[in-house]
Amino acid sequence: MDTIKVQELPFTIGNRKYLGSKKSIKTWIMDTIINSSGIPSSFLDGFCGTGTVSGEALSRGTENITAVDNLRVNTTILQAFYHCRTNEREIDELIAYLNSLKPYSGYITGHFADTYFTEDNCRLMDAVRDEIENLFRAGEINSGLHTYLKASFVLSADRVANTIGQYDAYLKHIGSPVVENGKHLVDMRVYS
Repeated sequence: MDTIKVQELPFTIGNRKYLGSKKSIKTWIMDTIINSSGIPSSFLDGFCGTGTVSGEALSRGTENITAVDNLRVNTTILQAFYHCRTNEREIDELIAYLNSLKPYSGYITGHFADTYFTEDNCRLMDAVRDEIENLFRAGEINSGLHTYLKASFVLSADRVANTIGQYDAYLKHIGSPVVENGKHLVDMRVYS
């Protein structure tokens, strides 16, 4: 199976596949807060998830955001977006380097191939994830760049995942029709 090719679009806080995102109500949340109390100088985004509410608060003039989530990946991604000061040229060179690595089978391939991801994507993911850690341990990248590359890795994996955004189940039959005559089909093959 070939690696899935996806359209190259810049990552934003709101373009992750994520069930339960507050993206559609972020404006209402901030309008309600601002209409009641004015623009807050600080904001606590509990259960921050994708961080769309944090992003909305920042865009409205809130200066201090505390984002909390029990999924570490969510706060790692937010740190990459809002705290990591990176050199764009250095990032482009590192991403090109990581994408040129020779794929191999490792932990990701052994546990997730042909379930959450294609085997080819898993093999590249193994090479990239391990190299990010090798670069960090060798002192070739600092902690900010390490965070940025980990976030980029997760967001890239999300784009090629065989899921709808939550990893408690995967779609076994890519391309199967899920809607027929306006009705959602329940496919028992998913559970077999």
